[in-house]
Amino acid sequence: MKVNTYLKTFRKKKRRRFLPDLKKSEYPALTFDEAQFLRPNLIDKLSDLVDRHNITIICYGLRTDFQSKLFPGAKRLMELADDIEQIKTICWCGKRAHFNARIMNSQIITDGDQLQLGSNKSYVSLCRKHYKLKQLKD
Repeated sequence: MKVNTYLKTFRKKKRRRFLPDLKKSEYPALTFDEAQFLRPNLIDKLSDLVDRHNITIICYGLRTDFQSKLFPGAKRLMELADDIEQIKTICWCGKRAHFNARIMNSQIITDGDQLQLGSNKSYVSLCRKHYKLKQLKD
């Protein structure tokens, strides 16, 4: 049975076991992109896979939203992860960018729902200074 099928099964409330017959020989590693959107309870289950089945789990995603608040999934990942590696992004000024600003009509938006469907064009990476100043490239 494929991992995708297991994940769909996990979503059912009546399901008590998660990936019950998964073996390392079948899946030596699993990767998850956009991991910030995973629920904390799923992160707990993924850590169980690491501990019980010696499966390597690699997650990619953002730490914080456009208001610089931790995503619940990212928060739980940071609490449980064995290793955390940051992929460096650069602000327009050349400094390291730690913040994701939401853009609408060429303006930085700081209010709204944490999750918004849209493209990458709706966000820009900024350093703390330019995030706080709400300053886009000159």
